[in-house]
Amino acid sequence: MKVSLRELSSVACRCSVQNFDCQSKSDNVTEVAANSATVDVVVASVPEAHAGQILDTLCTTKPLSMFQNDINNCILNLSHLRRIRGKRKFNAENNTSSDEKNVEILICPTSDRQLPEEIQRILDDSSKCIKTDIHPVPAQAPLCRQEFEKWSKIWPLNYHPSQAERDREKGMSPTELQDIQSYVLILQQDNEDASNGAMSKAGFPRLGAIVVNP
Repeated sequence: MKVSLRELSSVACRCSVQNFDCQSKSDNVTEVAANSATVDVVVASVPEAHAGQILDTLCTTKPLSMFQNDINNCILNLSHLRRIRGKRKFNAENNTSSDEKNVEILICPTSDRQLPEEIQRILDDSSKCIKTDIHPVPAQAPLCRQEFEKWSKIWPLNYHPSQAERDREKGMSPTELQDIQSYVLILQQDNEDASNGAMSKAGFPRLGAIVVNP
């Protein structure tokens, strides 16, 4: 009995999504983060005017794919994450957002805080009004669109679906649906034969299932 890699990928993805949905019925970001695999990172809230300088330095000295995980001394790849997301300043007095824009920049995971001197100097400069915080982000890339849509509520993601996932999203072709119907008819006939006491060639009751490798 053979099972294709495509079947395994689709089943694993569906199981992952079902498990995620069962645990996280709310769209609340905190609950989504609590019920998914995350890693803590340092995020800096930066006035838009200073964002370019920080991003240019980070992209060359601390790329998202090359962080060091001090816990197990291995490379931590976070390239499935976006480096930046927009954020407007919130005015608590009148409950509105101001026109002045801030951006949030992913600096580094908490397990790798060895920053270039230039970045550390910018973050420590009080005149730039930069605030840092610890934020959970998805620890792995989404395997399917459902995971992408859920996990994007925590932090913006890059999504590159595999060919198997793109095929799954398109659905089955008329030929595939016709094949499935024919296999179901075979299974129904075997079930009727078993109900009538039919035996297999080996002398066993004709009970079982059909697994199709597309």
